[in-house]
Amino acid sequence: MTDQALKRIGNKLQAARKLKDLTQEQVADNVGISRSYYLQIENGERNPSSTVIMDIVRVLGVDIADVLK
Repeated sequence: MTDQALKRIGNKLQAARKLKDLTQEQVADNVGISRSYYLQIENGERNPSSTVIMDIVRVLGVDIADVLK
């Protein structure tokens, strides 16, 4: 995935998290990953596995299609 695509996904995840009034730590804990890893995903620095991204969107209550488009 391109850096630009990762950044776009990260921005969408961050916006969804803030709408839910959740901290990065809360999302990370619910997904079972470290806060630093989640931060890297939001910043577009890491390409999460499909399992991790599915767990994140489940916690955030958003549609995967909306995050990936």
